Amino acid sequence: MQSSSGLDPAVLQSSGLDPAVLQSSGMDPAVLQSSGMDPAGLQSSSLDPAVLQSSCLDPAVLQSSCLDPAVLQSSGLDPAVLQSSGMDPAGLQSSSLDPAVLQSSGMDPAVLQSCCLDPAVLQSSCLDPAVLQSSCLDLAVLQSSCLDPAVLRSSCLDPAVLQSSYMDPAVLQSSGLDPAVLQSSGMDLAVLQSSYKDPAVLQSSCLELRGNNTVTGLIEAKL
Repeated sequence: MQSSSGLDPAVLQSSGLDPAVLQSSGMDPAVLQSSGMDPAGLQSSSLDPAVLQSSCLDPAVLQSSCLDPAVLQSSGLDPAVLQSSGMDPAGLQSSSLDPAVLQSSGMDPAVLQSCCLDPAVLQSSCLDPAVLQSSCLDLAVLQSSCLDPAVLRSSCLDPAVLQSSYMDPAVLQSSGLDPAVLQSSGMDLAVLQSSYKDPAVLQSSCLELRGNNTVTGLIEAKL
């Protein structure tokens, strides 16, 4: 019998991903399964890098990237893909967060300058820190990973909606996240749901396996 996410509980459990744990954590089993992130590990980590790494979320990569094209490429996220989504890595790297450059890149300098992910900015961007934290998305992790507030703000991601949707395009669209945007960023929903950690499929979806680690791009920024 398949779970409500469309994934076989036996397959999930044999991979160490218990649907009950995933559902109670407010996270999407399909995305977590394909990215190799163990929500139980993330919940218990208290920001312990060793536990994060054992969950296939490498804090060194997250903390060092800050949208550096070279690091993004080594993480399987090509700056060209970001540019096609309206995010200019050169603009983000330009010194002193020049507002003109950021605005021409589609980024709100006020949001970026309040980095990293000020709770007040998150609240005004449709993301309540309390909701994020209750969904196992610790603000301290987000702050240390230099994730892009503009991307989060423009997505208006509602963890409660994501929890119930299991990547249903209609529900995602109703929450302000267009599946077409995800797909144009190299995150094919069908591939994410069906990959079962197949390295070839993950790589074709802009997710790169590195040994036991899977480093993801926008989905982490994700959420």
